[in-house]
Amino acid sequence: MRPTNVLAATLLCISLLPSALMAAGRDEDRRSCVADQQKPGGYAETIASYLAGPAVATWTAADCRLIAPVWTGDDDKGQLFAPLWHGVTAGIEDWIPPVPEGSPTDPKGTVRIDWDKTADTVSYTLKLHHVPVSPLVRRIDGGDPEITDPADPRHFIPPPQATWWRNKFHDAPKDLPVNPSDGTAYRLWTIFTTFNTRTMLFFYDAQSLMLLGSALDFPDGAPAGSVAVGIGVAQLVSSALLYPGADGSAVRQYTVGYNKVTTEGGFYGFFVAAFVPHNLCRINPYQPALGQLRPYASKWQPVAQANSWDVILRNGLLFDLTVEEGRPDVPPAGNDQNQEYIYGGAAFLNNVPSLQGGVPWGWHFNIPGAIQNVQPMIFQVPRLDGFVSNPRVTAPLFCRGQ
Repeated sequence: MRPTNVLAATLLCISLLPSALMAAGRDEDRRSCVADQQKPGGYAETIASYLAGPAVATWTAADCRLIAPVWTGDDDKGQLFAPLWHGVTAGIEDWIPPVPEGSPTDPKGTVRIDWDKTADTVSYTLKLHHVPVSPLVRRIDGGDPEITDPADPRHFIPPPQATWWRNKFHDAPKDLPVNPSDGTAYRLWTIFTTFNTRTMLFFYDAQSLMLLGSALDFPDGAPAGSVAVGIGVAQLVSSALLYPGADGSAVRQYTVGYNKVTTEGGFYGFFVAAFVPHNLCRINPYQPALGQLRPYASKWQPVAQANSWDVILRNGLLFDLTVEEGRPDVPPAGNDQNQEYIYGGAAFLNNVPSLQGGVPWGWHFNIPGAIQNVQPMIFQVPRLDGFVSNPRVTAPLFCRGQ
């Protein structure tokens, strides 16, 4: 059972974290729902009052004032209310798109989840405030990490000079939208993993040591001439696409089952994501974060394999609101999930509610550190600028001593 979390204890944890108001940036004194409303008087009462009643589909004082995740209840019945800030976490190698010049400098979101095992419900209320409308994603091609000859036009260019690298195991496009008439939209991902307790087999060619795929890609067993390596993985479910109004606001409320937590609409059970060496020679077995770690995304898995909410809670939660290709061809309540590359790798608003106090704005969650269970767990980043999250695109050829 998850112990009941007291608001006072949550506020104490917040006070021990680096202040969300301390990081430098180009947005000083213009954060209407980040700084102006962060006043000590009545904070806990405002949050508690909102959580005492049903979730509402409007931006409230509680949404505006919320600065850190708040938990109530236990595994069977409870709530989570978490803020989403720009660039506070993302998958390894994901691009954090900058807040465009001229856009509001206080983009924010909130996620409220109310769950009830007896009723078999997990109810989401997602709200967005002052987010860019149909933002563009523009990245710089960094070539192939395995090509080092500068005379080859496909040669590797490291970060930060480049911000995107071709990846056959997560073949997301460099730029969004691919079709200009589609525009872009937002999608919330619920990510659950501890990286070190849920593993999956990945197969590598025994001669070249290059990645062939995972156990999901080879359901009949290991391919001939391969070696298998167990690597930690995450599982993800998501909302449908959100299209904010002209003022940058949006609200989405939906409910999925407690016993089988699926994507919004019940179309899929989850997909598997991992950060793995594409070249096994580039792995550092004793310090994985010093080796190559690149994204891998499986295909969508069936609803029959979906997890129950209590299992998800015990895995640990992350939230990621990504920028995705719009789907104007899909009618309301239709299946707008991407079948080709699953997600676009452009993380905009996010947080880590499983980390006490969450991640404050102006800081970033250290996923390589989490994989290795080392500190620091967060580090400082620009609040509104674009950057690549924790890139580990290449590494020395350790197996050759290079």
